[in-house]
Amino acid sequence: MKLSIKIMLLCIFFLVSSKAFAGGGHDTHQMTESFPPLFESYHDSHLQGVGEILIHRIKQVPFNLAATII
Repeated sequence: MKLSIKIMLLCIFFLVSSKAFAGGGHDTHQMTESFPPLFESYHDSHLQGVGEILIHRIKQVPFNLAATII
């Protein structure tokens, strides 16, 4: 994997984790009722492009970043 992609993913991770720890995260109660969450529970049908969808889903469930990297 290119270094620039790794740096970008690390930046996204730190942004998401800092919001989650600061209380800026979304209400994930509905998201944690089942694992893995249902696609419909993300409410992202209005988003376009894989990048937008991934960032939105990582904000909803930060573990999605680890799953995407793996």
